[in-house]
Amino acid sequence: MNNHGTQGGFITIAAVLLLLTVSVAVALEALMTSWQSSDTQAAWVHNARARALAGACVERARSQFRMDTSYIGSESLSFEAGACSVLSIASGSFEVRAEGRSKDAVARLFVVFDLSVNGSGSVDAVDMLRYERVAQF
Repeated sequence: MNNHGTQGGFITIAAVLLLLTVSVAVALEALMTSWQSSDTQAAWVHNARARALAGACVERARSQFRMDTSYIGSESLSFEAGACSVLSIASGSFEVRAEGRSKDAVARLFVVFDLSVNGSGSVDAVDMLRYERVAQF
């Protein structure tokens, strides 16, 4: 009985199965990495949007201060990408707490403005003295 042909066929089948197993493992790893990368990219996009939305509310407060120095905040703005809020501002204060939200991402900004008021009571300039991203208010 000649076993050389059978052994050669067995080795070939074993090598093909081993190569196939390694290929499937590499493909699965690449697929899982792609899914994780996609989740990470989506989270990054939502965080960037939340920061931009919080910035939009800071600019809203800045423009409101220019028109009315007694502006007290407590307003929300909605956009296609999410929403932002200017939290309440103490009377006579120019410290703004703004929060932007996009999906699960939240960004918070603490900003202090300085208003230059002319002799007639009009606001000439609204300067930013402090701009800080914060985790909590």
